[in-house]
Amino acid sequence: MPLDFPSNPVANQSYTVDTRTYVFDGNAWNLSFGPLTALNSISVVDAGGDGSLTYDASSGVFTYTGPSATDVRSHFSAGAGISLVQGAISVDSTVVRTTGVQTISQKTLDGVTINKNVTMGVYTLTGSVLDPINGPIQIKALTGPTFFSDSLTNGTSILLMLTGANTHAVTWPSITWVTDKGNVTPTMTGADTVVLWKANNILYGAWVGSST
Repeated sequence: MPLDFPSNPVANQSYTVDTRTYVFDGNAWNLSFGPLTALNSISVVDAGGDGSLTYDASSGVFTYTGPSATDVRSHFSAGAGISLVQGAISVDSTVVRTTGVQTISQKTLDGVTINKNVTMGVYTLTGSVLDPINGPIQIKALTGPTFFSDSLTNGTSILLMLTGANTHAVTWPSITWVTDKGNVTPTMTGADTVVLWKANNILYGAWVGSST
């Protein structure tokens, strides 16, 4: 829109159009930036992200608010075995630690060096399933005829301690006995220890001896 300046202006005469003020310097009209005009000529665009930036045109003050702790934490998330609570990062029980007591299951260890004692679990067998998942050492007190079933897998073994096998019949699953006389089923004496293991899908057994 063309400006309609006053005719025959005198020096320092002002002319305002909308929010713009012009001042005649004796030769030409010049846009005047007084305090209010200058303040109103500035603006701020907050394009998003953490924190905020604002501008007060009445005072000319810029205000920057940095990101809050909540803003920062929102960019992080926990992963497998990692928990994140109020900015504190920690590992849960699924992660193997170098200190403390933990129960670790379903892991494959390769090239492990053990420098101290290993404690093996001892399980009291109430049923008749020979399953190494119950522990490497199992104790079974026979109270009647028992038909054992095989749940061993290749590479697993059980040390089985039996009592009462001299008075209660024991029926073993398909098993190859390893003795000095070949594949011969041992005769139980009352407090017997038997080692069972599986290799190449064959269940093997060896009578260790008796404590009676």
